[in-house]
Amino acid sequence: MNWQLIETANKKGPPIDVWVPGEFPARYTDVSWSKSQHVCLSQYCDSCPKDLNIYGWRDPLSDERLKPSHWMPIPAPPSAQDTKP
Repeated sequence: MNWQLIETANKKGPPIDVWVPGEFPARYTDVSWSKSQHVCLSQYCDSCPKDLNIYGWRDPLSDERLKPSHWMPIPAPPSAQDTKP
């Protein structure tokens, strides 16, 4: 599996792995194109107005909107044969 430009990713497809460049480059897994799932429990939350109803590539664990440069399909899990000693 090779990395592909993020512009070629299917926004309506299954979750993908993405590469986010920058000062702390990282690979994120199980990322999908979606709206924020943030639910505010405090009236003093400043992230609500800017994040609600904005689509983007999101990390499922933090709901952070990512700016990836590349993507790839999630690799298949190991088969039963791969796990035998």
